[in-house]
Amino acid sequence: MMGPRVQLGSTGIGIQVGEGVVLAVEKRVTSKLLEPSSIEKIVEIDQHMGMPVDHHTLRARALAIMMLAVVVLRHCQSMP
Repeated sequence: MMGPRVQLGSTGIGIQVGEGVVLAVEKRVTSKLLEPSSIEKIVEIDQHMGMPVDHHTLRARALAIMMLAVVVLRHCQSMP
């Protein structure tokens, strides 16, 4: 049997296609106080990378910022 946190989760999927990747997520509104259009389930890391998010949006945004920093540092290190 799944715990309550797992049951509250929503589905996210990434599909690789010939020209890139498609990210899709389910927006499950669990409260009448939430505006569905205000819920962001895909966080942009940079113009070429994104990440699906479930519950911990603040943590996901912090992770996205760290991932962007790693990408920038690796790009700078690869320059002559």
